[in-house]
Amino acid sequence: MRRTNRLLRTSAALLAPLILTTACGWDETKSSIGNISDSIAIRESSNVATITNKPPIVAGTPSGYAPVDEAYDFVPAAKDPDGHAVEFSINNKPRWASFDKQTGRLSGTPRSTDTGLYKDIIVAASDGRSSTTLEPFAIGVGKQFEIMGGIGHAELSWAPPTQNTDGSPVADLAGYKIYFGKNPNTLTNTAMVTSPLKTSYQVTGLGAGTWYFAVATLTDAGIESELSEIGSKSIS
Repeated sequence: MRRTNRLLRTSAALLAPLILTTACGWDETKSSIGNISDSIAIRESSNVATITNKPPIVAGTPSGYAPVDEAYDFVPAAKDPDGHAVEFSINNKPRWASFDKQTGRLSGTPRSTDTGLYKDIIVAASDGRSSTTLEPFAIGVGKQFEIMGGIGHAELSWAPPTQNTDGSPVADLAGYKIYFGKNPNTLTNTAMVTSPLKTSYQVTGLGAGTWYFAVATLTDAGIESELSEIGSKSIS
């Protein structure tokens, strides 16, 4: 329940505004080429001619969601301008998936024990001389990523209250309750922080758009304060 008396209600007013980091959020809509290594120049010992290798071209848009007990499959498209054979590699491959070095296919069927967010997956294509990588991506396994429609995330942090507005100290703080949603007037999603010492939280599974966040304090008796100021984060 929400706090109703003056002492409990006003302690929430001392919560500092949320601080949201700006360098977070995954972009599932881009099919862009990532880093391209420098081309290789081969200079003959006595001639002027220089042979420059062109790196492979690779593109693709992997899905950011993998349902439990359903097959996941992603195959990038790659071509080498010089006609060289292309071989693929991967970093941070999900444990439930297999990877084909010849085709770049990332596939597998996650189980209920595989739920979670698999971040910073990097697929690279190489012609043996230079390489090109796709932009890093992530795959969310589990219903929380399906419900909110994405794999974006936001880092929240706040300053804990030290006293009530009547000057009395906050002595029974048990934790925090985070509210978030796409409508600042209706924050329908919640998350619990059960330690009063923890003053940050990462909200995951966010789809594209602007998300709004607020924090309330919880006492040992389960009494909830008013919400802090509302912060926001845009996920592309």
